[in-house]
Amino acid sequence: MSTDATAKTRKTPYGKSGKGSSQSVQDTALSAFMSVLIPPHLIYLRAAGTPATTIDARRRVLMAADTAMPQGIDEATTEECAQWLAGPPPPHEWKPWTRATYFGHLNGFYLWATDGDDAELDYNPCAKLRRPQGGKADPHPVTQGELEMALSRSPFWWQLPILLASFGGLRVGDIVALRREDVTMDWITCRHGKGDKTLRVPTHPTIWSAVRTRARGLLVTSPKWHRPIKPGNLSVLARRHFDSIGMPDVHMHRFRAYFATMLLEGGVDLLTASKLMRQANTSTMAHYGLVSPQRLRAGIDVLPVVGQRSRLIGRQGNTVQIRRRTTTGHHHRQSATA
Repeated sequence: MSTDATAKTRKTPYGKSGKGSSQSVQDTALSAFMSVLIPPHLIYLRAAGTPATTIDARRRVLMAADTAMPQGIDEATTEECAQWLAGPPPPHEWKPWTRATYFGHLNGFYLWATDGDDAELDYNPCAKLRRPQGGKADPHPVTQGELEMALSRSPFWWQLPILLASFGGLRVGDIVALRREDVTMDWITCRHGKGDKTLRVPTHPTIWSAVRTRARGLLVTSPKWHRPIKPGNLSVLARRHFDSIGMPDVHMHRFRAYFATMLLEGGVDLLTASKLMRQANTSTMAHYGLVSPQRLRAGIDVLPVVGQRSRLIGRQGNTVQIRRRTTTGHHHRQSATA
């Protein structure tokens, strides 16, 4: 390929289109301007047991950055890395989590390339860059009304993905990999899920009703060609579908958040809810489960109500009147000796 063609391809720091994150990464997945260090780095990740989905994401991000930078990622400077991570201007700007994810992939590559006495590169251009902060938005599950609307407006093909996310808490990666033989009346087995783990979740009756008569094989395939579909493609199809039915704010992850929220609202303890969500630790539930105002109010209502004589607390021999609020709204008096 000519030098002119190379210069033209590397015109913008965000891939050929100069648009947002997913398009720039996808467009450069088969770029001819690939660093010679990317293939051995991917082999290193496979040898370390890194999940295939993570390796594929690393490959796409590195190739997008390699295409975007003037001399590729092998000879990139700190300034070039910073410019790429700054992302495209509005209205195609990257979201905080996107920038943080891209930094993680790029920095991970450079850490590998600069490690050891036989390092491939002399320095890590990301070393002087601050790690971007991911977003800290509150959980945003679909409401009951949005779930019912999504099901009523969606054609048959979309019913099962929505149900699997809403009543099984399945991620898009779990949904596209799920086979009919993995679902029984009692259990759903998610094979090679996040972290390449195989885990099970009890089957909700609604899901069993939707799959019990289906044939063996993948339950969700591409709607047109009936071939296996990638998780990222399902997410893109979902956004287009929900836009087309007048629900532009809905995406697949919000149905999984609905699952988590309903567990918590139903009184399921945090440890059990975390296991049903197949999370590595309970703290991750904070990103999914929305605590309703009613539950927050109920949490306060279990506390005792201290009367006017509370100023006597701490004085030996004095009695403090404490009124405990009941579920009926009345108050019962208790006596406590300070």
